[in-house]
Amino acid sequence: QQLAQSDMRSADIFYAAAQCRLALKDQEGAIAQLDSAVNTFTKPYLRAAAPYLMARGRLLDAAGKYRPAVTDFNEYEKLMPGQLTADFYYLREQSEYAGHLYQQAIDDIKKAVDMAPQDPVYQTEKASVELRVGLTDDAIASAREAVRLAPDQADGHLLLGLGLCVKGQKKEGLESLQKAKNR
Repeated sequence: QQLAQSDMRSADIFYAAAQCRLALKDQEGAIAQLDSAVNTFTKPYLRAAAPYLMARGRLLDAAGKYRPAVTDFNEYEKLMPGQLTADFYYLREQSEYAGHLYQQAIDDIKKAVDMAPQDPVYQTEKASVELRVGLTDDAIASAREAVRLAPDQADGHLLLGLGLCVKGQKKEGLESLQKAKNR
């Protein structure tokens, strides 16, 4: 804290203070320290601000402050073009969905699937989001792909079964639900 008040104040000092606050289980204090870290930069942010925006975004997400987390993730995306992974889009999709930003969540999970088409986790999440927002046909197609990628995992079968039941295809849906139960 003394360093943060001295001539040595920097984003790194505030970040270290945030880590101390987290060790003390003071999430709000950690967020305040990361606010200070980010505030050492001016908009438009320099690339050097990216790690602090990501850290604050993750902490805001953990605190249930989803929309501010998405704002930080959006700023991070602007600073890191060409270096983002499917994991980033999955992370942001989780915050977007929890913050009721459904179209953005769908767009991001699609990006994650496009970047890692053989990863069943992203395909399963895509099916889940589509089913929850009423895109039943899309959810069924995504669940079928998840089952193709990972036939031994229950989640794909579960989502496929739910989607088929919602669509009125009860017999096939119940078969998929039974497969999920047996996994």
